[in-house]
Amino acid sequence: MIKQNFDSTLLNGILGLSCIENYILYALAEHGYNYTFLYGKSYVPFNTVAFDFLYKNAAYASYDSIERLQKSVKDMGVIISEYNFAPESIPDTDSSEYLAVSVSSDYITQKYGSKLWRDDHFILLKGSGENEYFYLNDIPRDCGTIKKDIVKSIYTGTYFRYSIISPEKDGHEYIFTDIAEKIKNENRLTDDLPDILNAEILRDIIGILKISRKRIYEYCSNKLDVSFMNEYLRYLEKTYNSVEYMRVRNEKRTVAENRFFDRLKDIFYAVRDNDRAAADSLLKILQI
Repeated sequence: MIKQNFDSTLLNGILGLSCIENYILYALAEHGYNYTFLYGKSYVPFNTVAFDFLYKNAAYASYDSIERLQKSVKDMGVIISEYNFAPESIPDTDSSEYLAVSVSSDYITQKYGSKLWRDDHFILLKGSGENEYFYLNDIPRDCGTIKKDIVKSIYTGTYFRYSIISPEKDGHEYIFTDIAEKIKNENRLTDDLPDILNAEILRDIIGILKISRKRIYEYCSNKLDVSFMNEYLRYLEKTYNSVEYMRVRNEKRTVAENRFFDRLKDIFYAVRDNDRAAADSLLKILQI
């Protein structure tokens, strides 16, 4: 049986690419799982991330070159889940189920004063009584109670209902061949960059790398010493913040302003080279 209310501190350290992924990891943390076993398929080569954003109009909020955790965890038999569009009513749940429901972006903006990264945002619910739910919001982090009639008024028609069914909380098999093969088979980029590179695209490339590499660090750390990655992870964090600062300060700049564009290119190539160095070091450890 799941706990009656929510503990938002269980979101600490969770590495989801979406609110649904965050809520799945939350549920596993609440049940005492070492959820890092799910991260094994999260390695994506630098050139794939760059190509996706530069040539395929990828978006951070809906990035799909990393397998979604809701698919991984279902395929592994850890949860059963149901994803549905049901605008007529919010489904009932029992004491073993979690329910994430899509809510109006206007409500989130009004409540938290923040703009969403994507149009479809979910909050996680548990029943707390006849007239209200317990709720959890991942970003910004918040939990409490909310009246059922309010949820009904902000519900936009999609829900994700799931239950944890696997008793195996640890002891999962850790396989590193997928990571090693992706590193070995990467087709590394040339030095040519299209003029469409801007601060937002570069920020999102680095943002995906941050999640991917942090997940791989946590996955590998279950069996291997990959502490060398800590320096690179700090570098990614610092560089991400620097590029976001550039984006905010220079939103109206265009590629015609060569100095700004050249600075973005320099950062892009530095991240690429640092990522290649980290990948090569990781490959040596994986092949031992």
